Formats: sequence, C-alpha cells, structure tokens
Amino acid sequence: MSNKFKHKKNKNTAFLYEVLVLELTKAVLSKNKELQNKIISLLKESFSNKTIIGKELKLYKILCETDDIDIGSAEKILLEVKKEYAFLKQEKLKNEQSILFQKIKELLGPQVCLNFVPNYRSLASISQIFNQDVSLRTRVLLEKEIIENMSNKKLLKEERQMLPIDNLVLKTFVGKFNEKYSLLHEEQKKLLSKYIASSINNGVELKLFLNEEIGRLKLKKVSTMLEGFYKTIINEEMILKVANIQNLIREIRQ
Repeated sequence: MSNKFKHKKNKNTAFLYEVLVLELTKAVLSKNKELQNKIISLLKESFSNKTIIGKELKLYKILCETDDIDIGSAEKILLEVKKEYAFLKQEKLKNEQSILFQKIKELLGPQVCLNFVPNYRSLASISQIFNQDVSLRTRVLLEKEIIENMSNKKLLKEERQMLPIDNLVLKTFVGKFNEKYSLLHEEQKKLLSKYIASSINNGVELKLFLNEEIGRLKLKKVSTMLEGFYKTIINEEMILKVANIQNLIREIRQ
C-alpha cells in the first residue's frame, strides 16, 4: 500500500523491541555475555509494565499475534486496542521512545536500525493507525489490512512468533552442533528461538516446548537420554543435544 507518510523507525516501539531481540540473539550465539546482559537489562528496564512503551508494545503484540479469528472479532479487538491506545500519554510515550533510541544507538551503534526485521511492514502499518498525523483514508485502509491479517487462516502463528534470525546467525548455530548441516529445519528453528527468548521471559515457554518436544522425540535408543533432560539445567549444551536428536528423528522418519 503506497502513501506519502514517511514512517519513522525510531518512533516505532515494536520495531525498537524487535531490533533489541535480534541483537540479543546474536549476542547469545556469539557468547558475548557482557553485551547479552546489557541488552536484557535494557529490555527489562524499557518494556516493563510501568513504562508507556511497555504498554504500547502489548497493543502492538495483540494486533500482530492474533490470527485465525472471524472478521467481527478482529474488528472488535482493533477497536478496543485503539481505545486503550488513546489513554496512553503521548508526550511521555515520545520521551520514552527517544530515550530508548538513544540508548540503543549508544549500546549497538546508529546502524543497528538498518537491521532486517521480518514483520517490519506489519509494525509500520500499526504505527500509522496509531498516528493522528496520518490521513484518515490511509488509516482506514491500513485498519482493513490489519483486520484481514488477523482473520487470515493462512498466516501461521508459529512463523510470526519466531524471533528474527538471519542466515549468518543460523549458520553460526548450525556450526556449533554439527558442521555437516547447512540449514536448520523448522523444529530446530523453533527450539533455538525459544531458547533465545528464555533470557527475557524466565524460560517458561522454553520449558513447556521442551516437555512437548521430548515427548515427541522419544525412541528406545534415546529415551534414557531424553528422560535425563527433565532434570537437567537448560543450557546451550543441552539445546544442541536436543537439536541433534531432532535431526536424527527427522532422518529416521523420512
């Protein structure tokens, strides 16, 4: 959809969040513990329930992560999100965005916002429906597009929830557990994304995923090893072993 309004990345809370998550991914895989801790600290500090941008991010996530619902429900959700957004203090929001952007530049460099974010188009669209400076016609058309996305069964929720991982990061991870694999398959991508996200969500989703995945992967030859994982501290070594088993199971079942 074309329009003359120029979207500003530094004013898009969700984009700034995604950029930080991407850089956290790279820091985890490169074992840069110092940078990893700084990014985690910035994420927690900036997007807590006490901050305006933290509250705004939740509204972005509702619109981005909702799918496979009927048109009527999608319209109601969008309406309620817009109502909640109207209560956010705009001056404080702009101030927090500005402070966060400055901290990101100081920590990661000004070029960091050139990073590729897979769902950038959706984030830009949501940002524009929140912006009263955008023409009414444009906002209505964008709202229609967002409603269609929320009700589109072809959009897989799992794919949208994957953390942004570029080819370099994927190859780095692949090299860590087995050089002969040149690409990660979907199960391994999901495992990696859950592991990286565990740094900022206390590992709840990772533990749930591992419980389900270990149950799916069980074979007699690896059953004993997998059972031991239930009591094992979740670390990179464990994740790499599970990734290896995922690949083994996939080859056996082909």
